[in-house]
Amino acid sequence: MIFYSLKLEYDKLEKLQSFTAICRIVDENIYQYDMGGGFVPFRRNVQFLSSKDVSIFPLIHDLTFIKDKSHWGAPFRFGTLQIAEADFRLIAGLMISDQSLLK
Repeated sequence: MIFYSLKLEYDKLEKLQSFTAICRIVDENIYQYDMGGGFVPFRRNVQFLSSKDVSIFPLIHDLTFIKDKSHWGAPFRFGTLQIAEADFRLIAGLMISDQSLLK
């Protein structure tokens, strides 16, 4: 799973527009976790991989999940999305220096 961050901080205006984290799902367990205030989302166990942030801008024309390159942000508007393996490998390859972690 790769995470895209529009902003540097959630409640601030400063934009980041980068892929900022990558993780591997480690098992099949799906469970709920009480975050407080009545918010009890479903969770998965993951292992975060050591990575660096990668700006989306140099990748826009190469990513197949971005159909309209002039409105490249549209796919991110609805939360989670599934992308092609080639897109995943392109982004992950730039984020992770140890490529053996992608196997």
